[in-house]
Amino acid sequence: MIDSMALLTAVMTAMFVFAVMTLIAEKLYSSDKKEDDKDWLFYNFSDKLYDIMYAGKDPGDVAAKLGLGLEKYYDNCLIAKTEPKVKSVIMYALYGIGIMMASCAAAIFSRGTTRIVIFGAGFGAFAYLYYYQQHKLDKKAERMKDDLGDEIPRFVGLLYAELQIGMNVEDAIRILCERMDDSLLAYEFTSAFNESQMGYRGWQDALEGLAFRYNIPTLNIFVQNIVTAYDEGVSITETVARISKEINENHLLKVKERAGIATNTLLIPIALFQFLPMIVFLMYPALSQLSISGIGF
Repeated sequence: MIDSMALLTAVMTAMFVFAVMTLIAEKLYSSDKKEDDKDWLFYNFSDKLYDIMYAGKDPGDVAAKLGLGLEKYYDNCLIAKTEPKVKSVIMYALYGIGIMMASCAAAIFSRGTTRIVIFGAGFGAFAYLYYYQQHKLDKKAERMKDDLGDEIPRFVGLLYAELQIGMNVEDAIRILCERMDDSLLAYEFTSAFNESQMGYRGWQDALEGLAFRYNIPTLNIFVQNIVTAYDEGVSITETVARISKEINENHLLKVKERAGIATNTLLIPIALFQFLPMIVFLMYPALSQLSISGIGF
């Protein structure tokens, strides 16, 4: 009769190897850009596997059942200008869940250090496949939002200077974008203007679309005020001068918030290194007694 522990370990190993090889193959495919080689086995492999498992089912419904929040994922894809790959996200999550379940089952039939290693490997694979793929996109989107938000106060100040010499707002924004060619904000403004059909509300639509994608308080303040001022016939120069102070204050609060988060992040490992030795010191007599009594794994 086949040993149950050996069987579960073999299943877990096979699932882990399958998931890793699938990821590696898809990464190699993406780097090689084999766009015409649609007959290759790993061409959109996760999408193919999803279609086999969930034929005809909406990816949004499947993701909801797995606890995957796609609203933020779609928002981050818009910011990072990345094509959403919902089916791949779902399949990676399933790979992780499968490996985690197999490792838990194998750990039950293991002992001592082997149990910890098996469970740790399964948990690590689960965390990477279920969370890390979206976490990378989250970090990229947050970094872009922070970079763009940091550039808004300076951009507003330069825009005010251009408007003071009598230039209209659309031309002023375009000229600033040409001067700030290494700026993310300038790149986004230029892209938005180019993608928009420059009609009656051309530049307004471009700015509102950009503000909707990033959803940054300072950018929202800037766009809402100048669009409203333009529609109501109010002086945009005076509007920009008025909101400049508010934007600077909001940006300062955001910088302080990020600094506080960074400080807390540094304090956590320091606190752990301070308290862990104390906990070990306090628990050592009890652990020694358990070891002498023969209790443990």
